[in-house]
Amino acid sequence: GYFESNYNKTGIQNFITGFGDWVPPPESAKADGHLTGAFAFLHDLQLGIDLFSHSSHPQAPAMAKRIATFVDTLLQEYHTAFYKADAGYYLSGLQTEQALPLFLGAVPKDLESDILSHLLHDVH
Repeated sequence: GYFESNYNKTGIQNFITGFGDWVPPPESAKADGHLTGAFAFLHDLQLGIDLFSHSSHPQAPAMAKRIATFVDTLLQEYHTAFYKADAGYYLSGLQTEQALPLFLGAVPKDLESDILSHLLHDVH
């Protein structure tokens, strides 16, 4: 479909923007649009897996498997595109930029506690 063809053109790192409601109050930094756009795409795909997993349609299991395989690849790409190893967090370190990868399950297990700690420290 439309989003998959855009992904094929841009990849995750330059995914189309304009998705999500991530607008902070004035004078505050805004989360990266490619990260939030890619989040919306990945989250929709995850919802599709859930939908097909509960469907009785004969092709549903194959569709769920196809999407799950695609999502696994995209989650790794999402992490690689947006994680800044030298800083130890995603992009500029904003709360949204940490929360979205955690929510998606894009953060490798060995980094989850560090990302969550960074997020919680910033919240306090």
